[in-house]
Amino acid sequence: MKLQVPEDVALVGFDYVDFLDVLGYPLTVVSRPTSEMGSIAMQLLLDRINGEDNKAYQRIMLQSYL
Repeated sequence: MKLQVPEDVALVGFDYVDFLDVLGYPLTVVSRPTSEMGSIAMQLLLDRINGEDNKAYQRIMLQSYL
């Protein structure tokens, strides 16, 4: 039995990378806001270094995209 994409099998990836365009068939990808994640992480680190953050735990939720 020979399977074909996308007729028989669907692929889902995580984090878009440019070379996926050369696959030649559709690929669903879940993307995270990596730039925003980095900016927030840097700000939290600077706040902690400067003594402006006295929280032991903080939850930050960002939107992922399909």
